[in-house]
Amino acid sequence: MFPTTPILAAGQLVFWTPHNHGVALDPLIVGELWRFNPEITDVDYANEVNCRGVAQWQSSASQVCPHRILIGTNDARLLAIDSVRGTPCRDFGEQGEVDLLAGVGALRWPGEYQVVSPPAVVGDTVVVGAAISDNVRHDAPSGVVRGFDARTGALK
Repeated sequence: MFPTTPILAAGQLVFWTPHNHGVALDPLIVGELWRFNPEITDVDYANEVNCRGVAQWQSSASQVCPHRILIGTNDARLLAIDSVRGTPCRDFGEQGEVDLLAGVGALRWPGEYQVVSPPAVVGDTVVVGAAISDNVRHDAPSGVVRGFDARTGALK
């Protein structure tokens, strides 16, 4: 099963695989432009390995990574990837990623909390939800929806 939705970003057709590997294609020559491997942890995920898509954000001000692909990963990270080069945006979070496990509660096993749906971009805010293993225990990790600054990755 490959339930992802590709997007057109900076003139490239961009999609992510269920294992969170990113691929950008030139839609005119049907050639690969770049590939990105986030090296997700291989564990037993509550909702299996899945990625339904990514989002994009663009800044009008000149800066590092003005056009970003944003993805929530199976192993609970929010990544900002330069859509032109396919490399992490180093000015976002810690070297291009934000740890989404911070503040959601204790996990009983790796993979109990993951992100499978694309983030939503509202202005300069990246909104991220989560998939949790619910109905298993009363003190499960929170599936809270949070907003992060699209430039810095800071929690809003």
